[in-house]
Amino acid sequence: AKAHSECLEDRQYIKIANNVIKSNKPISVGYPISSINVSIPPLNNKWSVPISIKRISSTQSAVECAVEQVEELLHQENLALAEQSIINTLDSGYGCAAYICPTYVHENLVNIIRFRYGNKIWLPAPAPIQGAKGTPAIYGEKFYLIDASRTKIYTRKGKTYEVYQKSIFELAHQDYIELDGQTSKGRNLKILIWKWTDLLVRTKKGHNMKDKSFDIVASRVVDANTGELVFKKTMFTTIHGQRKGEINTQQAFESYRHRYDIEPSIKFCKQKFLLEKYQTPDKQHF
Repeated sequence: AKAHSECLEDRQYIKIANNVIKSNKPISVGYPISSINVSIPPLNNKWSVPISIKRISSTQSAVECAVEQVEELLHQENLALAEQSIINTLDSGYGCAAYICPTYVHENLVNIIRFRYGNKIWLPAPAPIQGAKGTPAIYGEKFYLIDASRTKIYTRKGKTYEVYQKSIFELAHQDYIELDGQTSKGRNLKILIWKWTDLLVRTKKGHNMKDKSFDIVASRVVDANTGELVFKKTMFTTIHGQRKGEINTQQAFESYRHRYDIEPSIKFCKQKFLLEKYQTPDKQHF
């Protein structure tokens, strides 16, 4: 946040957390930052190391900056990442065609992305009947990433209408596993995980998604003793990439759990490296 640094060029609105005054909006003025971290054993125990940190300019989105960073990293000869199998885990802000489509071209890159609760997904359309006229359909039946089917009421331009949303859980899954877990305080957990394969999302803003099927992993955490849900909603993560079939259900779930490893690293940079405290009138120095 650089709210008072009027000499700095290209400042923009940024999100801030932990507002002291409740009525204040969680925004300020400064520089948004995009960081890509690497998690390598034995460092992947709630810790990761930044290998690319960039300032997001006012002429690009966070997604566009991330795509640019991935391209640069995969083409750096000294890292030789393009020849390795790479799993990149991302939060729901990157669960869009603008990120998935341009990174799909990298043969050895698999993206595991959290999708927002309530997202729409589609089955591929059935094979066309031989001799049928017209362009073959791409998208088949539509489902929603929700726990149970529901009817939702919308109001638009003064008119109210209902939309029936069919839950993904009404679609037959291809895999199901249960894992045991435990909190730091010793609470025993049971983790229920479902997997569906080869689903689609719609093409958006010129990013073609018709031929980029992906898998979905749904996970619920329940108390092993009482059977009660620990979290109110199911978490949905998706597996994208040409080699997505090599990632099994448990690996996909555990890989996404390590996405949190970036948070302690960011906190360390803020507290120890003074990432938010550095004062300069020049954006290049920053």
